[in-house]
Amino acid sequence: MKNIILYSLVFLCCGIFCAPRSAWSEQVDRDLYATVVVNPVFVLSLDNARVSFGFLKPGESAELEKDNYYNFVKCNSNKGKKWYLKLSVVGDVAGPEPGIPPGSFKWKIFRATGDGVPQEGWKPFTKEPFLVYTSGAKDATGEDVIVQFQYRLDLPFEAVGGVYSITVLYTMTDVV
Repeated sequence: MKNIILYSLVFLCCGIFCAPRSAWSEQVDRDLYATVVVNPVFVLSLDNARVSFGFLKPGESAELEKDNYYNFVKCNSNKGKKWYLKLSVVGDVAGPEPGIPPGSFKWKIFRATGDGVPQEGWKPFTKEPFLVYTSGAKDATGEDVIVQFQYRLDLPFEAVGGVYSITVLYTMTDVV
């Protein structure tokens, strides 16, 4: 009786382990295939768009966060294409004298984390979008790119003293 049970177990084990490999490989092949869809990402976010200076007298200059950055923009794209960050002034200058030209307000990139090309030095604001940063090869692969900004106001001598501010529009585009 013990031999019959032993032979039955051996036969059963041989049936399982000696089964045709094609049955197993079909099961394995079915389990190995998967479809992954990666949606395109093209996102810009920022922490503060209002640039406001304290009280200034005519002819004075003020720089926000002189040894640090005032605000930052985070850009993210996985489209594999070159993209551009631009900025401009939205609306009129807010303050006691609305006729101050936007060019009296200046911006500068404090630091950028990507491998692209940032503009260097102080640049005047304009109403038209101005190119600030051109992405590099790694910037278009889905990693966050952080661009930190500093701001300065050179109040003209003929202006009225007071508190002045502007609203900045940040634009991320893949068109120059």
